[in-house]
Amino acid sequence: MAQSLERIGSAGTKALSDLGRSDAVPVGVQLAWRLRALILSGRIAAGEQLPGVREFAVGAGVNVNTARAIYRRLEEEGLAASHQGRGTFVAEGAAVLPALEHVAAEAVESAIAHGIHPRELAQTIYAGSDPEERVVPLAEPSAPAVEISPDEGDRRAARRTLRAQIGRLEAELASYTEHLGLEESAPPLSEPTAHVADIGELEATRDALVARLDKAREAAQRRGSAEQAARGRLERMVSDPAANKWETVSNEEMGDPGCTTYEVRPAWGPIGALMNWWRIRVSGGCPLAAPLAAARKREQLMVRTAVDRAFLPAKSLFEQVGDMMILTAKTITSAIRPPYPYGGEFIGQFLFALQLCWFPMLISCVAFGFGAPGLQAANFLSLFGALDRLGGFFVLASIREFAPFVTAVVVAGVAGTAITADLGARKIREELDALQVLGVDPIKNLVVPRFLALMLITGLLDIYALIFGISGGIGAELLYNQPLGGFFATLFSNASVTDLWGSVVKCTLFGAIIAVVCSYKGMTASGGAAGVGRAVNEAVVIAFMGVFAFNYVFTQTLLATHPELQTIR
Repeated sequence: MAQSLERIGSAGTKALSDLGRSDAVPVGVQLAWRLRALILSGRIAAGEQLPGVREFAVGAGVNVNTARAIYRRLEEEGLAASHQGRGTFVAEGAAVLPALEHVAAEAVESAIAHGIHPRELAQTIYAGSDPEERVVPLAEPSAPAVEISPDEGDRRAARRTLRAQIGRLEAELASYTEHLGLEESAPPLSEPTAHVADIGELEATRDALVARLDKAREAAQRRGSAEQAARGRLERMVSDPAANKWETVSNEEMGDPGCTTYEVRPAWGPIGALMNWWRIRVSGGCPLAAPLAAARKREQLMVRTAVDRAFLPAKSLFEQVGDMMILTAKTITSAIRPPYPYGGEFIGQFLFALQLCWFPMLISCVAFGFGAPGLQAANFLSLFGALDRLGGFFVLASIREFAPFVTAVVVAGVAGTAITADLGARKIREELDALQVLGVDPIKNLVVPRFLALMLITGLLDIYALIFGISGGIGAELLYNQPLGGFFATLFSNASVTDLWGSVVKCTLFGAIIAVVCSYKGMTASGGAAGVGRAVNEAVVIAFMGVFAFNYVFTQTLLATHPELQTIR
């Protein structure tokens, strides 16, 4: 405190440090009065710099807004002046009254000598003074005295009388308010303005206080009657419990302190009720609010924690799905709306995905086609001597399911992870933010070419997967020393153009899902290199989930709209 107020000297530090925190006068008012007294008495000289607002607030232990209001009031009174960039200073023309402290000290000594507390003296001086009276500089002995007209004297006397009446009414109303527990309306949160109430305003205030006092008296009378009735009921309960069965009276109803409750209950439970044995049961002790509130808070916290653990992952998933849908709409809109500056990036991403995916696609398609629908199905069909039906089975297995799935898995695992890592690294290096600052749309220039490239490459790779998948079936047929005529006959008799275009369209939409998911996870990556790694893992998992879910919907819709595909020929 002393270090923060050292600019105003030791006198100012001592005067502003000794504040009555529990006093009825607000701390801000005390600070304003003491600082004004230091300036008027000359202890803080004109032109001397005052502490900064924040420094003054911290040193005095008050809010910054309180310190700012004090300085503003001093500026309005002409005692302080603020200079932009330099601080707040004592005004050069501030009036200095050297005799102020001497007069105050004499008044305090005289009050103490007469057994009067200095604060009572200050309150009396403040209550007896007229707000319209102003302290004027001492005039020369030869100057004429200021004359007061009779009318002005009558108005001042009337105001003093009205203020005294208002004071008595407020004191009486305060006693009723405290006794009845009435809540007073809070004053408006606005800065007070200097205002001297005239006789009409004082009379209106007095009349309003009289009306409120009448209402308080009526409430006190009603409460007194209710308390008297409660005491009479308790006396009847004590004198004859059987005649006042199940009656209840509390100390609160009788106006007594405490939480005791008097109840008329059977002496021995149901047996006492049957035998008409009744007694007064006294229950005392106020509820322990703090432990109950703490227990309830812990219970609410446990419930909230359980709900969060159960539903927050689902909530996060739904939020991400919603954000991906929004990104899909923005991507489609940006792809359709001119201009189209992403031609070179589109070709580069297409060739990049083709270069990465063709060899894994070759190995995967031959392995899946030769293994699952090839060897396993041929082994099963050989039991019935129907290896010529292997071609028809490949229509169901390879064209409709295995080829699109293998394509989606390879593209998501190879090209999709590369897209996520690329965009995630750009996000971590703040390149995406830099593009937005430069007015370049990251969606149109980065997401759209990758979106279109993956849609095109997955559609083309699906045809590639069909060819090599069927070659796996041919290898399985040759392994069992079977002619290929029956294989191709059943293949072309069951295959149709709908199967072909359905497979290609489904795979193309798989590419769109993979592109949106991987782009979104890359553009929202955070946490450095580790965050990019997590985004890559999450992108692959979410892409697979999206592909599986969309495959179910697409296949069911295709078979429902084309029922002839369900017939095996």
